Amino acid sequence: MTENISDKNTNNEFDFFKKLHKLEGTNQTIVINELTNVVGILKILEIYDIEVYKYLKNHPCRYIPEIYAIKEDDGKLYVIEEYIDGITLDKWLETPDLTNYRKKQILKEILLGIEFLHKAKPQIIHRDIKAKNIMLTKDENVKIIDYDAARIYNPNLTKDTVLMGTPGNAAPEQYGFSQSDVRTDIYAIGVLINQMFPDYNRYKHIVKVCCSVDKDRRYKKVSTVINVLNLPNVAGESQFFAHLFPPPGFRSDNIVHGIFALFFYCFHFVFTMLCLAYAAEKRKFSLFIFFLLALTLLNILFDILTDYTGIFHNCMFRNTSYESKLNMFLFIMFYVVLTIVILIIMICIYAIFFL
Repeated sequence: MTENISDKNTNNEFDFFKKLHKLEGTNQTIVINELTNVVGILKILEIYDIEVYKYLKNHPCRYIPEIYAIKEDDGKLYVIEEYIDGITLDKWLETPDLTNYRKKQILKEILLGIEFLHKAKPQIIHRDIKAKNIMLTKDENVKIIDYDAARIYNPNLTKDTVLMGTPGNAAPEQYGFSQSDVRTDIYAIGVLINQMFPDYNRYKHIVKVCCSVDKDRRYKKVSTVINVLNLPNVAGESQFFAHLFPPPGFRSDNIVHGIFALFFYCFHFVFTMLCLAYAAEKRKFSLFIFFLLALTLLNILFDILTDYTGIFHNCMFRNTSYESKLNMFLFIMFYVVLTIVILIIMICIYAIFFL
């Protein structure tokens, strides 16, 4: 038998919802909007930050369950949010024959959802990122759930007023050492990456940085984590050129890496120009072609080692031969075009200085 929620909570937003079924052992009830037939979940929270829910209600995001109604009453927060028909990430990871490529796509969506929270004004810190708090719908769309521990970041505080988090996923500062901030969620991201890719050596160092005990040593932004992971694109993103910027060496917050990368790129450019100019000065077309082909091969090797475009590496984890061939074709065409561009530049240099 259904019960109108507004019988106990007088609020216009709640008038349209009726209770259907209470979930055993929880403060959650399945409800339905009588006007739209949209099914939702009613949650009753005793520990919460109402400003978090207000922001999420007014700023919907594809990676966050939609908030339909909120009401504060007698020290409790009543929230009706989108009902997610799916499974949690930890259960999804048990699916047989999961490819690294598909897991990378899911990880990218998770990070984009967390980045959305961090870009809120003011910032929202989730504080309980873990596999059980990430759901995948039947269409395998990511939804980050459970905002009981989430809070608005306050730069004037020195430590959290309420200590919350899951042991094993919670950063050291969540035990009262200092205030939680963006880097607190990045610590949990590191734990999550390690759980999703336990034997993936390419991510070991990234996990180590994310999970540094000293939060000053962690990555400072989720976008930096996305860049260093060099994850494949998801729906709505460019399938190729998004990987080109920033280039390797500038994908982390490490200044030393940036300096070395700048030196390498400048040396690469100057050395290339000198070699090709020498070939042009000697007026030996064969030498010119040799340097050009050598440069192209070196650039391809550079791409393979640094995963610059992301195509060579990601095509190895595709499920279908068609996608693999398509990505390899894009990979080859990128360097064919690059070679042609360099050839045109060198012809122009030759025409200007040596004719």
